[in-house]
Amino acid sequence: MPKNTVLTIKDRLTNHKGYVVHLAGNQNQLAIVNPAGVTYATKGVKNKPQKVSQLKAAAKQWAKKLNKTEVKAIRYYTDTGYNKINTALRTPGNQATKKTKTSIQAINAGIQRFRLTQPTTIYRGISKEGLKKSLADKSLRVGQQYRDPAYSSCTLSQMTALGFSKQHVVLKINLPIGYHGAYIDPISTNVGEKEYLLKSNVKLIVTKIQKAKSNVHTVTTIKQKGKKTQRQVSNVNTNYQLITLNVKN
Repeated sequence: MPKNTVLTIKDRLTNHKGYVVHLAGNQNQLAIVNPAGVTYATKGVKNKPQKVSQLKAAAKQWAKKLNKTEVKAIRYYTDTGYNKINTALRTPGNQATKKTKTSIQAINAGIQRFRLTQPTTIYRGISKEGLKKSLADKSLRVGQQYRDPAYSSCTLSQMTALGFSKQHVVLKINLPIGYHGAYIDPISTNVGEKEYLLKSNVKLIVTKIQKAKSNVHTVTTIKQKGKKTQRQVSNVNTNYQLITLNVKN
């Protein structure tokens, strides 16, 4: 069976160590034993405070080894340069400015030296148009390949990612140990967004599509001189689409 074949689970094996699965176009019933060893994990890794602190410490050590040109290019990207840089990467046939070309070279040189030492899950808010382009204009389904020739600004926070998508589409990207980009928050111009910059042209595969819901509970205290303090409570529910992606094997 070829790699990245989509299978549908029909039942659990009687020994509970595998599944009965169906392959489109095949009339036979198939069985998978030890599915964890041959399938993508969609659960993801929780970014608890301890993990975030470890990643931040690793990023600070990495940043110390960057030269001034690399730091400047990454900060330029996080400030006002991301649109010009990503446009140049997505349309290589068009002439980019010298500054843009130099920035791309410096960013590549910098982020390729950051290594994840443990599996990490990152999130990205995206538009439906951007999603469609990265799917090569193909329909969204499990097993579809996703690839963006530009850098992808991601975050460790799912809610932060949701805030960047007006159309309420969030990518959940499971990264294995290795070189996939860099956690740039310590040197970003937007410190606090917990930004992980995914390198360009990473081949990803859609492994799960689901509907999700968030609830933001806000309590506002209003104090006015000579008046009794008031508390206003609001609950905002947001329905969104959560798409899980894994690095393609």
